[in-house]
Amino acid sequence: MDPYIRSADKEEASYWQSRPDDTSPSLTLHLGEAGGHVGKVVVSWTRRFAAVYSLEVSADGVSWTRVVSEEFGDGGVDTFGLLEQDRRRVTRFVRLVNMSPPDDSETRAVGVHEFQVFGYPLAARETSVHISPLFNETAPFGVLTAPFEAVAAKTPTVRAVTPSRGTTAGGTRLTVYGNFLSTSSTSALTVSLGEFSCVVDGVVSSDGGEDSVECVAEASGVLHGGVKHVVVSTEGVGSSVPSCNTTANYWYVDVWSSRNTWGGAAPPTGCGAWHLDPECSDSVYIPEGQVVLLDISLPRFLLILIEGTLIFDRTDIEMSASYILIRSGTLQVRRR
Repeated sequence: MDPYIRSADKEEASYWQSRPDDTSPSLTLHLGEAGGHVGKVVVSWTRRFAAVYSLEVSADGVSWTRVVSEEFGDGGVDTFGLLEQDRRRVTRFVRLVNMSPPDDSETRAVGVHEFQVFGYPLAARETSVHISPLFNETAPFGVLTAPFEAVAAKTPTVRAVTPSRGTTAGGTRLTVYGNFLSTSSTSALTVSLGEFSCVVDGVVSSDGGEDSVECVAEASGVLHGGVKHVVVSTEGVGSSVPSCNTTANYWYVDVWSSRNTWGGAAPPTGCGAWHLDPECSDSVYIPEGQVVLLDISLPRFLLILIEGTLIFDRTDIEMSASYILIRSGTLQVRRR
């Protein structure tokens, strides 16, 4: 269960509906002054659903980032898992906008039965939070479930991960350190690296009150690299909360000198010196979603087009190009 849930009132008879004369209706959910990190949004529509709509998030209610554009909504329940970069963003407002009913709808109004947001709050948590008993949908009518209790001291934690980075092809063996609440069974633990799994195959050990477990990283693919929160889930206990501590994160990244970065082809090395190759036309393209770590010095290129991320690994690395075009991407160079 996600530890942070904001939703409508969960009453079967209640819902929100736009005015029939509103040509651009919107529905906004305020997550509180502190906000939080949103991982999933669930929209339950009424019979008058929106066939076209967008989902946006904001930290201040003024500047908005679109995270979902849906052009083929067919009603029912829509569930959206946010991308890793959107999950790390601090969010205080979530809204549905640009809502339009199907073309054959008898009215221009649209309706939402429930609007649920799942994630983690930034506000300080109570040491212990008790939630009233709820009806269990799988139990006979009228049977109540046991009360739910969330206690910080009983929550698994992740302190550090080594190594802290590995290739997007997967296969990197990691050791995760933290407090997994004294479980000694690998079958009782699961480890995830953001939206990707890390297969547990090492013995859980404990030393000085700190646990450790080994796992092998799943492949993310070259277009889904970047920093991922490491989360450990313990059966019967729950999941650790993603940490902002960099030592508790894992970095999917491919180095320039690896064939894996270039789909198995030899890494691009550029042209020779200017006076030896004045007609140089070698170019490199780093697509959106790919993260490349420049680990070797390169002579020169005609063009380096960056829509993903290119990071210099060290300060003694050199790269030359006639043109470096950054189009919605990132070029990170360390200062000496």
